[in-house]
Amino acid sequence: MTQFRLYGCPACGQLQFPPRRRCGRCSGTALGWMPASPRGVIEDATIVRRAAGLAPGEVRHLATVAHESGARLIVRTPEALPAGTAVRLEMHESDALWADATEG
Repeated sequence: MTQFRLYGCPACGQLQFPPRRRCGRCSGTALGWMPASPRGVIEDATIVRRAAGLAPGEVRHLATVAHESGARLIVRTPEALPAGTAVRLEMHESDALWADATEG
């Protein structure tokens, strides 16, 4: 498994999502992908029942995750996860962010 990364500013260490041209903290412009903790907590979740590419009856689970850095991420989950659930984040080959409940 590759290391989880978020876009951020090496000058001040601020991680942000989605990627931006300028740092929200120090206005730096030398931003790039930086190693980040893969941990977060579900804030809210929804189930998408109709979308392009979904077969009839197929659903997609989405959640807003509060990352340890303060960034908020919209991710896919394998199942409905309630608010407050601790999750581990990972980037899949499709470039989709996924979260799965952590054990313990």
